[in-house]
Amino acid sequence: MKHINCKVCQKAIVGTTDFCDRPESVLKNLKSRGALTYPNKILFYLITEIEKSFSKFCDYSDAFNLTVDDFFSGTLNNIKWPCSQHKCDTLTSILSYYVTMRMRQYTQIVNKNVAKMNAKKKKCSKLTVS
Repeated sequence: MKHINCKVCQKAIVGTTDFCDRPESVLKNLKSRGALTYPNKILFYLITEIEKSFSKFCDYSDAFNLTVDDFFSGTLNNIKWPCSQHKCDTLTSILSYYVTMRMRQYTQIVNKNVAKMNAKKKKCSKLTVS
């Protein structure tokens, strides 16, 4: 939202209501204090499709490029963005930000699991080599 100056693009990102009846928003509705906003359905669909593309290629070394290529080859034509002038720029910035964030999260999870596994191996090696 900080980097988008077009009012039409901003409205395409932020939802119009404070309450949402979608199943994905049940926890937010229970714990809300009013500070969170709901994404628009277009943005929710966009993030869902990006996540599907990312989950296909998260184990590859070039996950970013594969995710972007997969998303733009299949999903871009199905997204109806209200502002045709800024569609490409806005979608590109959302896509790059989201994929970069998910790559960070994924590598942190993988590194945490590897550290736990290495600690177990080290402990087992101390027990067997005495």
